[in-house]
Amino acid sequence: MKPVHTDLTKNQARSIEQYYIENGPNKQNKINSISVKNKKYNQSQEWARKFLGVN
Repeated sequence: MKPVHTDLTKNQARSIEQYYIENGPNKQNKINSISVKNKKYNQSQEWARKFLGVN
């Protein structure tokens, strides 16, 4: 495998992973990286969308 993103913190990587779990291409992963019950969930997903250039 070839890395897609590098030089990320653990929480940044988890944010991106959670975004991909919910929006593809990683829909096969059934275990959330960040729970929707986590108080920082919305903030993490907003960061991931900005980082990935998604609205």
